[in-house]
Amino acid sequence: MYDEKKLIYELGVLLEKVQRSEDRVRRAIEFRETRHQNWSKEVDSYFQDWIERKREQIDYEWYRVDQIGRQIHAGRQSGGFDI
Repeated sequence: MYDEKKLIYELGVLLEKVQRSEDRVRRAIEFRETRHQNWSKEVDSYFQDWIERKREQIDYEWYRVDQIGRQIHAGRQSGGFDI
């Protein structure tokens, strides 16, 4: 069982990763909107697939953030952490 400090650290690292990933997707969408007309269908399709996979990864990371937050909350409620 993790202690609270490790969970909080993991939560912080994961939140930073989500923020970077969301920014990367936002920039990729903006880039695609300005350039996709010059791309072949295959390149555009690959780019759209990459964006979708990245969004799915972000959704999973948000799920993990929620789960870690719940673990921290449950540990605080039950006094179950080794601090």
